[in-house]
Amino acid sequence: MSPKRPVFLFSFANDPDFRLHLQAEERAIREILQKLDSQERIKYRSISQTNLDDIYNAFNDYHDQICIFHYGGHSHDTHLHLDGQKTTSRSLSTLFDQQPLQLVFLNGCANQQQVKDLFEVGVPAVIATSAEINDELAGQLSRQFYQALAAGKTIRQAFDTAKSFIEQNRKSKVEIAYRGQKLDTSEEESFPWGLYCQQEAALDWSLEDISEANLDTITYQQRKIKKVLGPPPFIPEIFLGRDNDLEAIRQKLSAGDNLLLLVNGEGGIGKTTAAAAYYRRYQDLYQHVAWVFGGLDLQEALLTLAPPLQINFSEAMPNEQRLHILLEAMSNLDEPCLLVIDNANEIEELKKNYLALRSCPNFHVLVTTRITEFEQAASHRISHLKKKTAVTLFKKHYPEHDPAENQLLEAILAAVGYNTLVIELLARNLRNFNRLRTRYHLSDLLQDLQEKKLLALSHSRAVKTGYQADTLALREEKPEDIIAAMYDLSDLTSLETKLLSFFAVLPAENIAFELFSDLLNDTENLDDTLLLLAQKGWIDYDPENVSFKVSPVIQSITRSKHPQLFEYCQELIAGLSEKLDYQAGIGHFINATYEEASLFAWYAENLIDCLNQIEYSLGLLCERVGSYHSTTGNLDKALTFFEEYSRFNTELYEAYPQNVSFKNGLAISYE
Repeated sequence: MSPKRPVFLFSFANDPDFRLHLQAEERAIREILQKLDSQERIKYRSISQTNLDDIYNAFNDYHDQICIFHYGGHSHDTHLHLDGQKTTSRSLSTLFDQQPLQLVFLNGCANQQQVKDLFEVGVPAVIATSAEINDELAGQLSRQFYQALAAGKTIRQAFDTAKSFIEQNRKSKVEIAYRGQKLDTSEEESFPWGLYCQQEAALDWSLEDISEANLDTITYQQRKIKKVLGPPPFIPEIFLGRDNDLEAIRQKLSAGDNLLLLVNGEGGIGKTTAAAAYYRRYQDLYQHVAWVFGGLDLQEALLTLAPPLQINFSEAMPNEQRLHILLEAMSNLDEPCLLVIDNANEIEELKKNYLALRSCPNFHVLVTTRITEFEQAASHRISHLKKKTAVTLFKKHYPEHDPAENQLLEAILAAVGYNTLVIELLARNLRNFNRLRTRYHLSDLLQDLQEKKLLALSHSRAVKTGYQADTLALREEKPEDIIAAMYDLSDLTSLETKLLSFFAVLPAENIAFELFSDLLNDTENLDDTLLLLAQKGWIDYDPENVSFKVSPVIQSITRSKHPQLFEYCQELIAGLSEKLDYQAGIGHFINATYEEASLFAWYAENLIDCLNQIEYSLGLLCERVGSYHSTTGNLDKALTFFEEYSRFNTELYEAYPQNVSFKNGLAISYE
């Protein structure tokens, strides 16, 4: 096995009644240490809202690797206050005893009594406190300490640097909040943090002591190949509701000869996040790990692995030959290895490179894609979050959420199909407007989604997200721009675009193929094109019920990015009008049963609402829907659509007074 990087493990736990600024502290430390992580000098791991199980799991996952353990949160005397429970350093002693710990940093109130317990299990150095500590200063101290440690200073030097900063900063007024649940108004000690050691030499430890032997490399014929082949993936701050997916992915990759696994789902649903979490959780089980962006050219993506594998090509060598050499080198690496190809959505590219992807038996190849099925490749579908998890995710990004508005929130989540990315973006956008006072209410957002749709929010500002960021910095754009960029309609054929246009104006629910084909009986290649759209991930196919469905997100993107939407929907408008045609004076339907007509009327109402254009064909459809409701006894709704029919004819006649059809239509609408 290859050497393992030392782990810096951070554990934070807040209390709902005594909230601390732990998120800011965690974020600042992460920004400092992730650079060292990307350089493969350390492995940074942080756990929010920690409970005892989390700590035990982390120490088991990184057995014999953890060199710094940091706790941030409430503490008092002998106890650390975790999420919903208390523990002591003594109770964790069996964990500490198994690790090459250099330092335990207890950044909470009055925990000095725990130092002796830590010394008894051999921890060389401890930072602890002798009194209650100010929350804001605690965050500043830890940031300054790890900034200095990352710069190469020893533990002693880093502590002295942080202490000097705090002593200067305490001269200014800071917010009064303490990391102990018992608040005491007595005067704080001059400097409550202390650096304790059993031997002075322990304080001279620094990152420089992590020698080349600790870096993850394996030697192959005098070539040192790093464990991590290229840049690692972006690891999101929040990961919820996907543990079962990770276990299923692990099981499918490890079962039989499933060397290639498609992790699929709609755009923004969490495929890349799940793959990144798998990469992070299981990387220590692999000799080498690699993450590449699939994009439009899989060969180019794979060839980015050549430099870390120390493979050089002549400039004239074609890519096919380069790929052959690369695959041979990959197949000679120690097994097992992991290759994640992110965002590989082109079917033709997958066809062209399918055999290449399966040619290295020492690799697990995980491909995130919208493609739902391909050849004999196994697949795992990432579905939308469950309602409870989606609510939790929303509140993580928008902590100002008022529980009294939970019903509104659930309606919003349903309106966006529980799409993970969209939930994040909408929550972050709300927070942009509502930090000091509420200016964009959930009721306003729901109204926008119902009336203006997802890509036309009345309040919108740039938000930061790691979704498909092409640099090391977070992507910062308006939610609508990020969502719209998820799908590109130009990749579709004319017929595919036409059928997708139909789904964009119909309800976002399962539509039976039989009804769909009945509406469009003149459409050639309907069966194959629908199945191809499903394979590409634009629509969902339910083989059991032989039906198709589109997500609200794809609907919004299609309506927004398709300038000829009305023209493409003419066939659907004509088909619905024909199905809702009726016997004059009686109202009985000529081309549909009453059960079928109820569905066709529902489809027509959605279509009229989405297109909302003054066109004769839409006016006629309004009249047919009005007649349906009149025949079935819903007179209020019938009146609404008859009035719409009249409005259409009035505006058409005013615009084209010489058109006899429009004049006649206006006369009929008054009857």
